[in-house]
Amino acid sequence: MAAKWRERGDCFSMRSKVTVLLTKWRHYICIEKLKVMKKFVSLLVCVTVLVACGEVASPVKPEAVVVHRDLDSEVIKTVAKMSVGGMMCAEGCGGKIQQDLRALPGVIGTELDFTEGSSENIVKVEYDPAVTDEKKLIECVHGIADGKYSISKVEVLHYHGLHNKASNGGAAV
Repeated sequence: MAAKWRERGDCFSMRSKVTVLLTKWRHYICIEKLKVMKKFVSLLVCVTVLVACGEVASPVKPEAVVVHRDLDSEVIKTVAKMSVGGMMCAEGCGGKIQQDLRALPGVIGTELDFTEGSSENIVKVEYDPAVTDEKKLIECVHGIADGKYSISKVEVLHYHGLHNKASNGGAAV
């Protein structure tokens, strides 16, 4: 009986069926491994992007404290002294902040008072209050580098010319 079985080639066909099944199983395992690898790589890319961007900026910025002061001066002008956090250097960070502020309509000029290692630095912005205001200046800084920079305090200095005081009966000194 064994001889008849071998003669018909059943042994060979059984072996080939097993080989085909093993090959299909290996192929299935490879596909499943590739799917898992694809998910892992996608996750790795997402984590890398988040880590490479540094700290994730909070979507809600705390409100900056805005203080207005009237001062006597020989010139008439308005200057906002903004306490800006998040700057690492005067050239890159400070330069970008000044450049974007100067691009706003109504901004006359900017000045940076940068101290290495300080958590906050001062950016002074002279502007025309008839064209822009401190809220637009704050929005501009918050919009730079996906909200990297924060503003804790803005002191708006309104310089009034001495000639106004003299014409109103006050003594000009």
